[in-house]
Amino acid sequence: SVGTAQLIDGAVTSAKLADGNNTPAFRAYRNGTQTVADVTSTVIQFNGESFDTDGAYNTSNYRFTVPSGKAGKYLFSAHIYIFSNGATLYSCDFQIRKNGANQSFDQLGLDSSDNYAYAPKTTTILDLSVGDYVDVNIIANTQDGGSFTVFGNSPYNYSVFQGYKLIG
Repeated sequence: SVGTAQLIDGAVTSAKLADGNNTPAFRAYRNGTQTVADVTSTVIQFNGESFDTDGAYNTSNYRFTVPSGKAGKYLFSAHIYIFSNGATLYSCDFQIRKNGANQSFDQLGLDSSDNYAYAPKTTTILDLSVGDYVDVNIIANTQDGGSFTVFGNSPYNYSVFQGYKLIG
């Protein structure tokens, strides 16, 4: 704990100590599968929630939006499992975005292989203002130009997007 003697001006205030918890916080997951067209920028539809402390994640538009009074620094992470049935995945860009702009990514790039599945993942810390939104996007290229699948629920939740506000 922090005592008065540990602070320069001698005043313990809630602003100096923050509120003592990491909220808002959420954990969203993909419930079911999502088919994504080849070489098409697509928002991952994390349509289920394990928890959402402030109701800031929307399972209809697949965005976390900073609520009123909750601006600050946030940690976000996301991972998914993708599979291309019968076609090699040549490339994949998996992105956490702020207001539609890429902030963090994982990338797969191959000349050729028998890579039918991949599990991209990424983590970032973002400085957010009230009303900013964060989502997850993917674009991938398959050998045959066909679609690929984002897998959802399993005993392990193959595809998850989560985040929380950092204290301080």
